[in-house]
Amino acid sequence: MNNIELLDCTIRDGGYVNNWKFTDEQMKKCYNACSIAGLDYMEFGFRNIKKKESIDKYGPSYFSDEEYINNIVGNQESTCKIAVMVTINDFDINDFVPKNQSKISLVRVLMAYHGGKNKDDLVLDIKQLSDGIVQMNQLIELGYDVAFNIGRIDKVSFEQISEVAKLLSQTKIKYFVMADTYGSVDNDYIEKLIPFVKREFSNSQIKIGFHAHDNCTNATTKALHALKYGADIVDGCVLGFGRGSGNAKTELLMMDLNKNYNKNYNFINIIEFGDEYLINYKECTNNLCYNVVYALAAYVGCHVTYAIDIIEIYDKMKVSDIYNIFMELKRLNKHMFHYSSLFKELYVKLKHN
Repeated sequence: MNNIELLDCTIRDGGYVNNWKFTDEQMKKCYNACSIAGLDYMEFGFRNIKKKESIDKYGPSYFSDEEYINNIVGNQESTCKIAVMVTINDFDINDFVPKNQSKISLVRVLMAYHGGKNKDDLVLDIKQLSDGIVQMNQLIELGYDVAFNIGRIDKVSFEQISEVAKLLSQTKIKYFVMADTYGSVDNDYIEKLIPFVKREFSNSQIKIGFHAHDNCTNATTKALHALKYGADIVDGCVLGFGRGSGNAKTELLMMDLNKNYNKNYNFINIIEFGDEYLINYKECTNNLCYNVVYALAAYVGCHVTYAIDIIEIYDKMKVSDIYNIFMELKRLNKHMFHYSSLFKELYVKLKHN
């Protein structure tokens, strides 16, 4: 299972929160964090057509043009590949240069509503799907890897999935990604869905992906469950940052994959990016707000009171310092019970270094 891949879509999905108005500094820090973490992909945003009303309303990652991406990435060498998303019939193929002239590796083509203009879940819009296949083939001819992303997967019948798979299996796309658009997919459904989809694509080389939403605070669990039942790639966002309820949390996916799938992701940089630019752990002071300090404590196996003290008593600390203190407590075998004086000693020592 070491061939599992992770895609971080903090900027693309999180853009719904701030109209894609991320600063260049945020973009550079996010890409740097994804690179150090060892993620497979970072999705820079959409590549939408530049219309006057859109330019006035949205930030640069809504368009993710070549000049913008080149400015963000610069000459940085990274194994973290760059992805962008487009929507069927709502982008211009002429906005794409040949792959050998671009830093983009993957283009994800979205079909948000399988019923198309009919707005009827019982109907599969074959014309829209066929249009998408034409556009995906054009992108493939330009040299890009391509993913077909289908929305509202719980509204797509298994018969319709079979029909989609039959057509897509004849293409050279790399991924078929299903989005849990309304957050209503649960683990029981995933146990049926993923194996079924795997069988439908068994005669092709197409990999299966899953994008989970956090309406029921279980997006990370659903993404991991999808991997357990055969998915090859899942999406995450730093601290779950995304539209509405948010998404699976990139840092928690990495922690679990390190523990259970022999991965070696450096998740500290990802968390530090989120702590600096999205929401810092001092702003989450009650158990109704996801606080990454508790996740770090759980990862190391530390007593919860250490995490509570960090959040409620001590001054703001760097995430890497919190992690190092937890690791030192574990090295001293003092992590499973609460030793307040020892923690204070480690904290004071850290402040003086």
